Formats: sequence, C-alpha cells, structure tokens
Amino acid sequence: MKKIKTKNNSVEVSDSLYISCTKGKGIRLYPLYIKRNTTDDILYYKIELVERDDISDSWHTVNNGVWNIYPNSIEDLFNFISQTTKLKTRETVAVLEEETDQIQFIRSIIKNGTFSRLISEKKIDTNEISFVKDTIRRLEIEAAIAEFENLLETSDIETDFEDWCVKNSWVFGNYYVATDEIHQISNAERVDRLIKNAVNQYRDIIEFKKPSFEVLCYDSGHKNYYFSSEVSKAISQVINYSDIFTLQAHNGLHRHEEIVSYYPKSIIVIGRSCNFNAEQIKAFHALNSRLNGISIKTYDDLLAQSKALLKTIKPTDEVSEIDSDDGIPF
Repeated sequence: MKKIKTKNNSVEVSDSLYISCTKGKGIRLYPLYIKRNTTDDILYYKIELVERDDISDSWHTVNNGVWNIYPNSIEDLFNFISQTTKLKTRETVAVLEEETDQIQFIRSIIKNGTFSRLISEKKIDTNEISFVKDTIRRLEIEAAIAEFENLLETSDIETDFEDWCVKNSWVFGNYYVATDEIHQISNAERVDRLIKNAVNQYRDIIEFKKPSFEVLCYDSGHKNYYFSSEVSKAISQVINYSDIFTLQAHNGLHRHEEIVSYYPKSIIVIGRSCNFNAEQIKAFHALNSRLNGISIKTYDDLLAQSKALLKTIKPTDEVSEIDSDDGIPF
C-alpha cells in the first residue's frame, strides 16, 4: 500500500477505507506509520466512527469515535471471533497474512453483524466480552503511548500535545470524561481546553505550554527550588481565566448553556521532569501541594500516568477482572 506523507514529517498514512454501517454513518480505517530514528516504523490502524453531514455532504469524525489498533491485535480479534463462532474458513486464515485480506475480513464481519448478533443472542458470555473490552483498552493505550513518546522526541508545539490529550482525555483520570470544542470564555479570553467533570458536570481548565519550558529554578542563596518564570506566568494566567470563567458561566456560558463553571480547577501542562533528581522531585511535589485549585503537570507526568494505567489492565492472554466502570471510558 502506498504511503502518504502528513503535515507531521514523522507520520505517514496509507489510503483509507470507508465501510458503510447504517444510513449516514460509517467507519473509516487506515494504516498509520510512525517513523522512528532508531527502530523500524511503528504500524497501527486508526479506526474512526464517521457521520455524514447532510448540508455539506462531507464526513466528520464522531466525538470519542477513534480507536488505534496494532496489527497483532487484529490477529487476536480474528482468532477470538473464529474460536467463538467456529468460523474455520479460508478467510480467517488468509486474513492473518495480507493487509488487503485483513481489510476485507473487517468489512465482512461488520457488514454481516456476526459479532453483534452473537452478543445479542448471548452466545458470548460476560467473561469473553470483558476480555475483548480490556484487550481493546490495552491496545488503545499502547498505541497512544507510542504516539506520545514520538511527539516528545519530535515536537515542541503545544497544539500537537493538546490534540493528543483531546483524543486521550483519560490521561487526566476518571474524574474527567471529555473535552469541549468551545474555547472562548469571554469576548477577550480564550482557554486552551475546557474539560468536563464527571461528577458535577462543571468545566475545569487545561492550559498547555511547551515541553521545552523550564519548570524549576534553583535559588543558591536560600538553597531551595522555585517555579520558573514560565510556570509562574501560567499560574497567573489560569487564575485570571478562573475568575472570568466563573463570572461568565455561573449559570451556563452564553449560547452554550450546557457549559457551566463554578470556581474551576486548572491543570497546567508544561516542561519535562524525566531528569529530575530526588530533591527536584520533592520540591516539585511540595510546590504543587501548596497551590489551591491548580495542578502543575509535566509531559513526563502524563506519560507516567499513561504507563501506570496500562499496568492496571491485564495482558491480552488473560481475562480481566477490572470493573467495567474503571479505566478508560468508551
């Protein structure tokens, strides 16, 4: 399949495939290749749930309708379906060898509704469904981590990381469910992201700064660490946002009544911490603990949180016992 370059020089894609599901809805599938300097390209498939806009007659991605799946996970899924449905056919064997066969098999499974029918007829038990669900969770996180690590190696652009966090809002924890497309909180002020609190539906603020920005500085006179000027400016910025947002959206933002704010919390994502020594880690924790309603996170914090979440999901050869309300929301 021919590779096509994207705006990100480290990522290439192949031609996409649209699979019709129902009227006005479909699935878009295409391979992504992430180029690495030290290893072979990383291949995974991006699957998007898409919807047709009747006015513009164009397709757009449905919110939270994006999944990343590695090739070996497709093999696992086909093996699982084959074992469950007893589909010992030539297609289930050939699909493991050629990309074109994989695509055709995905098309046939979705088109004839085999998997959905088996679930509705209760021919697949709860443990098997949990196995599939946890496998998809794990594979999504693995793909997201690979993409994030690649960004850390190749980019210092805030919006690149913002886009990643929008697609993977679970990185901020189960406390949050999704980000909003609305950025304007007043006529003059625009935040990077608003994120919905899962408990009370209020919005909190996320502000992104460059990974290259310094986080801590050292005061040799007093022998202690303090936040850098970039962090300090970001703190002042989100305090101002918080005050304005509370006033503007106390009963719902103008023209977006569903967006409600009441003394929002703020998350500032800035800089790196992978090279912090023990004293810097301690100082960073102490400084963060004394902030009220504001949390400073480095990009390495987000990476560590992603890897920690991955460890809570059992490997794909085990049936997970994680409660269905834990982990990544789908």
